[in-house]
Amino acid sequence: MKEKDNGSIVFDVGSEAGVPAAENHIEITRGLFEEGRLALVNQNYRKSVMKLACVLIVIMIGTAVWMIATGGSLFYLAGELVFVAALLVWLLAVLPRTGGKRKYQAMVQGSGATPARTTRFYKDHFVVESETGKKTRFPYSDVEKISESKHLWVLRCKGKAGVLLKKDGFVRGDMDAVKELVEFR
Repeated sequence: MKEKDNGSIVFDVGSEAGVPAAENHIEITRGLFEEGRLALVNQNYRKSVMKLACVLIVIMIGTAVWMIATGGSLFYLAGELVFVAALLVWLLAVLPRTGGKRKYQAMVQGSGATPARTTRFYKDHFVVESETGKKTRFPYSDVEKISESKHLWVLRCKGKAGVLLKKDGFVRGDMDAVKELVEFR
């Protein structure tokens, strides 16, 4: 039985033919989940925040020059500096980390058990199988980016899906084999 799920095909039953070139198993603890989420933070988001910071700095310099030239209060400028610093901390540090607990609990689905995934890499696609037996098939053409963190490799796929691969979780093959398959697409 096949059904659509975020643009990829989901198999409820059945198996893949052939021996996979690589296989990775991961138990997704809360810490690994957060590490993977942070690795997926879009680089464009960070670039946009840095552009915003540059614009705010230019505005602050312009305001400082105008205030000094007109004899305005430097307390206003100090307040503006504190506001801009707080905004940047919020955008760079706090906002990317929010919602992680809810998203992890949604993945656990109230079972309380640590979610596990087995990812098998075949010639033209890879399959992610959850601990419940649900299988999701991704063609390699769906992989937009491969990111690396301390303990993980993260495959960013179309539809903002992220596939976590534990660095020491390969039971067959390795990340070099996976990269070769993804680049070959």
